[in-house]
Amino acid sequence: MLNIYIPPKDKFDIESIIKRQYKEVNEKFFQRRPEMTIEGKPIIIQFGEKKLLESMDDIPDNYFYELFFHLCTNEQYRDFEINCSNVAVYKLCAGGNRDCNKVPYTIFIKNKKRYLCMYRLCRVHWISKIIDEYNNGSDFTYFYESSSNSYLMYYRNTRRNSILYLIVFTRDRDKYIFKTAYPVTSSKDRKRFMGYIKNVKQNKKTDSLSRIC
Repeated sequence: MLNIYIPPKDKFDIESIIKRQYKEVNEKFFQRRPEMTIEGKPIIIQFGEKKLLESMDDIPDNYFYELFFHLCTNEQYRDFEINCSNVAVYKLCAGGNRDCNKVPYTIFIKNKKRYLCMYRLCRVHWISKIIDEYNNGSDFTYFYESSSNSYLMYYRNTRRNSILYLIVFTRDRDKYIFKTAYPVTSSKDRKRFMGYIKNVKQNKKTDSLSRIC
């Protein structure tokens, strides 16, 4: 089972968590990405309108840092229809009042204000782990291709709640272009992606790559 990052007491602050999580994601996904694959095809990163990063040369210093913040922030308030208050880091969320627009840490990305989400931040290191689990045949990962996107989903029911984490790619011939990743928190979105998982489980025709992991 994937673990949520819970900081030690001496590093129980937002800045320390960001620093630790960025280091983890940078080492395990951003820098390792050229050797990572989905269905045997390499993973390429394209963030916004910038060119595809097929090599590690000439990457701007802030490129991965900006992408990291995109992965652990929300552009606006999102309805959390799952219990996001069952771990200690919830205390760092806007004073514990569940108002995502009042979180004390914000950042502008491409001239849009985004709000730090502790729920995302403490799970962002799952990206590389889910890709590895899928490639190793995990029973909790599912791959689905629609007409526009490819979705790698991690779904697992636990005693306390159900976990649904999504990694989104677009397919470009012999490679997969990473777009984004996030935990699915609204009931509307969860219903849609659970439908995709059901299609894979029932072995319905979705595309040539549909399979049960």
